[in-house]
Amino acid sequence: MNFLKTLDQALDFERLEKTVTERVQQAALSVVEEFPDRHRAAPTGALLTITPTVLVEAREVSEIWQAYEMERRKDEWETACEELKVLGSKDETTHIALQAWQRRAHDAEHKLYQLYSSLLALPDPSPFLFLLSSLAARVQDLEDLNRKLQVAADQAAKDDAEVTSLIDKHQRLLESTKELQEELARRDARIADMSAAAAEAATARQEMSLQAAEMARLQRSLRSVKDEYEATQQSLFELQSRLENLAGSRQQEAELASEELERVTKRAAELELERQQLLSRLETAKQAAAAGGGLGLPEAGEAVRRTSGTSKRTV
Repeated sequence: MNFLKTLDQALDFERLEKTVTERVQQAALSVVEEFPDRHRAAPTGALLTITPTVLVEAREVSEIWQAYEMERRKDEWETACEELKVLGSKDETTHIALQAWQRRAHDAEHKLYQLYSSLLALPDPSPFLFLLSSLAARVQDLEDLNRKLQVAADQAAKDDAEVTSLIDKHQRLLESTKELQEELARRDARIADMSAAAAEAATARQEMSLQAAEMARLQRSLRSVKDEYEATQQSLFELQSRLENLAGSRQQEAELASEELERVTKRAAELELERQQLLSRLETAKQAAAAGGGLGLPEAGEAVRRTSGTSKRTV
């Protein structure tokens, strides 16, 4: 009887199912929670190489365990446990109790055999659970990597937008620089033209100054010739008067007067030649100074006209 009670306690399917379920859940939780974050990675030797074959095997294990229908069998085990409890609570005679215990032991052996057979027919779930833990760690690593890659992609997009903006700004600056260079080239050309024009104007002013000085000198020379010419004419008039008054005077005085007249006439011819030369030079100076504004031309022309008129009257 003690043996049968011990066997009954040992074959308590409810407790057995509860114990097995708790151990499976604890094993699954321990495997899944063994490495909760990527900074607590599993040892290198414990990592499972994930290949297509491993994935196929894990899928087959999952299908077998799903086909086992653990939840449905739990109901059967609970029913068996209830039956055992009911049988254990009955107060029977010794002969009937012995037969009942034998029947119950035989039934328990049969159910235990079925349980062991079904469990032995199932594949070992530990590789599948380890694969799940490895995949969970790998997924977590991939999620972390994906987040990092997303952050890097966002930063790269920002950098790309900034580089594009900098390229556009650089292009605009190059265009502005090109326009400024062209404007500077045009200004340099204008400055060069203005410098050349200023140099030409300075040269023209210098030439005009020289021409003005030459005209002033010619005017002074012309006035001097005019004064001398007028003085010569006056002397000639005086000599003519003296000759007229002294026509009947002595021969010597007549000869002297004739010599003086010759000298005066010669001097008058020289003065006339010099006057022609001065007039020619003055005409040349007038033509050269015509482009410079005709500085001093009216006075010089008036002096030449007076000299010419006086010469004509004298002749």
